[in-house]
Amino acid sequence: MPKPTVITLPNRKEELVSTILCCRQKSYEGTSYVSFDGSPFVIIDLMTLDDVSVDLDSETAWAQGGATIGQTYYAIAKASDVHAFSTGSGPTVGSRGHISGGGFGLLSRKFGPAADIVVDALLIDADGRLLDLKAMGGDVFWAIRGGGGGNWGIIYAWKIQSAQNRNNFYDL
Repeated sequence: MPKPTVITLPNRKEELVSTILCCRQKSYEGTSYVSFDGSPFVIIDLMTLDDVSVDLDSETAWAQGGATIGQTYYAIAKASDVHAFSTGSGPTVGSRGHISGGGFGLLSRKFGPAADIVVDALLIDADGRLLDLKAMGGDVFWAIRGGGGGNWGIIYAWKIQSAQNRNNFYDL
């Protein structure tokens, strides 16, 4: 099994951009079929970029790329008793990967999959540019939410639309 040349855990957006530009300059592969031939590759772990900020006025939340589904659920629940986030049920699953794969979960039948409630995203491309929805365009925005195989850049953050959910799914 091939081993990475470097594992990096950026703490800030600027460190993530620097890492991407360094990898591009050195021609490092990501974890792809090419890295299995012994080519040097880098793992960029976003687990330290895990902030979730909730804005109840707009009923949205920004979740950084390293935030898990559980952290996102918790931040929304802490901010509001009536808001929900349509996503999967595994609290340790990364929200970035889950949403990038479509984001199906327990509330999908009521609110749609998580990919459909994303209203903006911050993507860092191979040139180190930070792109929002307007800058990346609708086709790339569609692709990063389940339609593109995950090869458009690194999602720095998702802006998700939370939904009011007054129903109880359990009885005590």
